[in-house]
Amino acid sequence: MTFYPRFLEPKILDLLAVAPVVIIEGARAVGKTSLVNKLAHEGYLKAVYSMADTGLRAVVEADTVGWLRGLEWPCAIDEAQLVPELPVALKQVLDENQDSIRLVLTGSSSIGQSGFGGTDPLARRALRVSLEPLSEAEISSPHQQPWSVVDALFDANPVTGEQVQPLDIESDAIVLGGMPQYRRFAGNSVTSTLGLAIDEGIRSILTQRVRPGESFDQVRAHEILAYVLRHPASELNISEMGRELSMDRRTVDSYLDALEKRFLIYEVPNLHRAPKRSLRSSAKFFPADVALSARSLVSTSDAQLVDADVRGRLVETLVMQQIRSHAGWAERSVEIFHWRQRIKNKDVEVDVVLRDSAGSLIAVEVKASARVKPEFLKGLKSFQELYGDRVARGFVVCNVTRPVPLGENLWALPLAALWDASLWQGLMNRARVTAIESREELESSQKSGDVDVRVVASFAAADEGSVLAGNIRGFAEDVADAIEGLSGLGVELVFDDDPAHFAYALDADADEQVPLVSLALVTPRWVKQISDLSVLDGKNVVPVLWIANSKIPEEQSRAVLDLSDVRRADRDSAQYRLGVEQVAESLLSKMSHNI
Repeated sequence: MTFYPRFLEPKILDLLAVAPVVIIEGARAVGKTSLVNKLAHEGYLKAVYSMADTGLRAVVEADTVGWLRGLEWPCAIDEAQLVPELPVALKQVLDENQDSIRLVLTGSSSIGQSGFGGTDPLARRALRVSLEPLSEAEISSPHQQPWSVVDALFDANPVTGEQVQPLDIESDAIVLGGMPQYRRFAGNSVTSTLGLAIDEGIRSILTQRVRPGESFDQVRAHEILAYVLRHPASELNISEMGRELSMDRRTVDSYLDALEKRFLIYEVPNLHRAPKRSLRSSAKFFPADVALSARSLVSTSDAQLVDADVRGRLVETLVMQQIRSHAGWAERSVEIFHWRQRIKNKDVEVDVVLRDSAGSLIAVEVKASARVKPEFLKGLKSFQELYGDRVARGFVVCNVTRPVPLGENLWALPLAALWDASLWQGLMNRARVTAIESREELESSQKSGDVDVRVVASFAAADEGSVLAGNIRGFAEDVADAIEGLSGLGVELVFDDDPAHFAYALDADADEQVPLVSLALVTPRWVKQISDLSVLDGKNVVPVLWIANSKIPEEQSRAVLDLSDVRRADRDSAQYRLGVEQVAESLLSKMSHNI
């Protein structure tokens, strides 16, 4: 079977550098085992232990804490949900080791979110990521640098001159979907064989006890799943669904929960929650993979893929699936919604809404049509009127053959824009970002053909994600991008969130094959962790005062750029851009004697 590189892999490595536990969750056979085995093969993990191995699982269950104590870190435990005692035992080992271990857990059901008095024993110790079905970007361009259409929708510009082929409703993207085992059917006569594979895959998941001892009626679960698959991209009336299936509402709700925990379906909440309505009652439901609905609609009804309503729902499911996957590795953290609201006695809606951490909104309307019609813009315009300046951009994603501007910050996009990076301008010129954990890793860095200079961004780990410190990583990334733009040099940006490494990074410059400069983002926490502030006078460092009250001695303060106001400025403001350019130019000046 073809192995497709996963764009989520660099993010997993970054998380593993800072978190004691990284949990990779996702549907059965989505590629979790292949991914951790690849990380082990490449030396990032020392071993992978599978709890699907009944013999090993018996050993682990007999003495879970003792077995964990004997592991050599970093390593991975695959199908960890099969040992329910594992999260609580792992908490004990984490306490004993002061969180110094590094462990990856994978699971086909949620891990660690039950037990321990109903709380999560891994809370604040574990970072979770979801491995979604393969995106079309991963399939169509497996050797390119990871990129995210989520970042593109916020920050890049569509290339209006590029022309692409429209998407056939019976294309692999819809009929085969994104599950690795289904994509092997590409190019063959697949109708009956693929259908059997999908049916058997669903059957095996529904008959599998993903949580030992759970009560689960496979017949009821299959009926509810089949209903959702026949109504993709729909707001479901749970009471009506229960009447049709001869079940009460509470039973339907409980099985929807079970199907979500098995990663067979997911729901997308409404950005607008009407009073007295539950979150679920206004959510849209989607299959985990578009191929599940394509198969179900054709095999269990008179519907055909070419039917207008079926085509529209499958295209919306495909678009949501791509955006959901790309959100997992995007630089910009977003929440995903749809929007439906009654305004002036009329229902208006937008199919996909992205909201970033600053509250900015992107609105995406999805159509299967090959032409952009005026009525396609009604929902987008109503949304913009309601949310005003918070709406950064709007898009109609449809089957046009090239991007088309429709107004200020409004475009029509071909479906291919979700997986073809060449349709976006200003997206692929980002600086490459890596993470460092130790002196040894920095010592082993070697010059690669596209790296002319290495920039080490030093900051205190506690400042990352802090409301006060703002987007400290984002600023460093913008500076690296500005260096590339001003000089044409290839930049590798290295984040070091342990200021204790800082003095070493300065001393390492002479031994580096690639010239190295340092950007110090000075905050009270950073100053507290630096043993000798005289390093701020270093020839290859640009210290930036990020928080004003950082108590720097006067003799060092003269070398510091005061950008504490930039920290609070909007990223699109002239003040922020000037600050980024000022730092980039200062770093270029420092490195000029080494390049």
